[in-house]
Amino acid sequence: MDIYEAIILSYIYDQKEISLDILSLEQSVNKEELQKVASKLCEGYDEIINLEQDQIKILKKLENRIYLSNKNDYNKIKNRIAYIFFQLIIATDYISIDNLAEQLNVSRSTINNDLKRIRKRVMHYNSEVLGRPNKGLYLKTTEFQRHLIFFHEVNSYLEWIMPLHRDIVDNLTHIIDDTSLPEFVKRNMITTVSFMIYRKEKNNSINQDFPIYDNIDLAMSSHLAQIINGVYNINLNQIEVNVIFFPMISLNTSFAKMRINKENKWLLEKIIDETTEQIKKKYAIYLNKYKLFERIKDHLAYLINRLLFKIPHQNNINIKLENEYPLAYEFAKETAYIIEKELNVISTEQDISYLHLYFIFALKEKDQKIQEISTTVNKIAVVTNQGKGVFKFIKQHILNNTSLDGIEIIHLKKHEIEKLNTNNFEIIFTTEDLDNKLTNVIHIEEMTDFIEQVSYHMRLLSNQEKNIIGQDLDISFCSVSFSEEFTYEEKVLVALREIEDDPTLINKLFNIFKEKESENSMVYENNIYFPHITNPSGDNIKIVVSNEVDQLFVFLSIPAKMTDSQEYLLTKIYDKIFNLIATQELKSIDTTSFEKFMNYGDDR
Repeated sequence: MDIYEAIILSYIYDQKEISLDILSLEQSVNKEELQKVASKLCEGYDEIINLEQDQIKILKKLENRIYLSNKNDYNKIKNRIAYIFFQLIIATDYISIDNLAEQLNVSRSTINNDLKRIRKRVMHYNSEVLGRPNKGLYLKTTEFQRHLIFFHEVNSYLEWIMPLHRDIVDNLTHIIDDTSLPEFVKRNMITTVSFMIYRKEKNNSINQDFPIYDNIDLAMSSHLAQIINGVYNINLNQIEVNVIFFPMISLNTSFAKMRINKENKWLLEKIIDETTEQIKKKYAIYLNKYKLFERIKDHLAYLINRLLFKIPHQNNINIKLENEYPLAYEFAKETAYIIEKELNVISTEQDISYLHLYFIFALKEKDQKIQEISTTVNKIAVVTNQGKGVFKFIKQHILNNTSLDGIEIIHLKKHEIEKLNTNNFEIIFTTEDLDNKLTNVIHIEEMTDFIEQVSYHMRLLSNQEKNIIGQDLDISFCSVSFSEEFTYEEKVLVALREIEDDPTLINKLFNIFKEKESENSMVYENNIYFPHITNPSGDNIKIVVSNEVDQLFVFLSIPAKMTDSQEYLLTKIYDKIFNLIATQELKSIDTTSFEKFMNYGDDR
């Protein structure tokens, strides 16, 4: 149901009939647009709505329930499945397979085949479809998950309507107009309000608690809740208000400023604490958790909101940087795993890619390699509707390639740049389609292309790229060959004997390896063995490498206390190994020296 359908229904709900001329005048909506919507309503719900000579009438009393359009085609599997989902979520008792078959005019075996698909899909909502002999089917789920199932599995496929009181529709219209929401959010807001009222009127409440983070005006949300409570005599709790507003809550930072609820801030802090602790434990890399928290907290809050409400990324920009910054990608996966453990929600590859950006920033801050670049650029605009995460990434990469103090890089949305004098900006980076007449515009289609282009031009300007690999480094490196029958643990022992002489220390380090391996395997994809441990008494980085046929073994011993240059070098070693894991390039790796090993592939 869209906003215009809701407006028409709200009028005839009160007045039984209304002319399109009056409706057009009162709502300041084009009459032809209303005519199309009214005709569609009459076609889909001809048993209750009629249109005669620009006069919309109801044929029988409208109830506070959801009506399915008779234009829904149940010969299509997706529509049939949506119908069965609908019956499951509104049922107060068992539902019969025979009744479903009769309602949909299909065989019992067809319904059973549909149920197989539904049983798989409903697991996504931590729910089950169960059955009892001689009784039928029922849905084992929570009230919150019923709302999600209606939104994603019913609303996405079936046409439906529900009459709402005019005060509620008027308030929703004001919210939509005042916030300049995208079209899909307008429709979604109508959906969440309608289903909430439908369920609350049947005395169903969402009582479970989970961490939702607000980006909505409290006065606005409270006012709508008061109207709903007054009209329908129902009492919405704060979680239910947030569920109504989740189409707005799940938008990215282009549309609203995140407000971190004090009562839920602890979860964000816990996620970052555990992430930095795991990174320190697994990789011996120390990230400043306070700086990381301030940088990532808004993004994490939006991510949690989207994952809880099963909302996919709306961003269409393609971010694939795991090959260029593989260590940061491993850090992002750690965060995603912790979120899954805490909330029982699974991040997608795209979710991880966006988390990845923040760890790139964090590692960049630790880099000791500084490029001194001279350029006259001092005011740059970044035009993107993709949110703060994308803007910050573009901004950070520009700053990483310039040495100007006080360079101004501002974030604008598409509609904002169109109102400004673009001559004020030396360069405009954009992910959006802008007016072709604009000059000095660099269009970003893929982040990887952006990185390569900017880095290339900045290097041309400076011609000063430093390379620490090849310098005199405090590092121990050796290459070995293993017998074919050696086990993984035997190879680790050989590596330890290559770099240490003290049997007691070797035994101690071997036990450290076994404990770490038991917690998290260090055998990776593509036959890459990468055991890496922290040596409590070590003072330099030690590496043992063996490159057999289609197999790479790298043993890494890391001192517990490192200098900044050692830690920087360690991140580069990790990047090299994880890049090899991702690219599967194991042939012809030169392991005769540390410099050749680290520079492998850089000239291609």
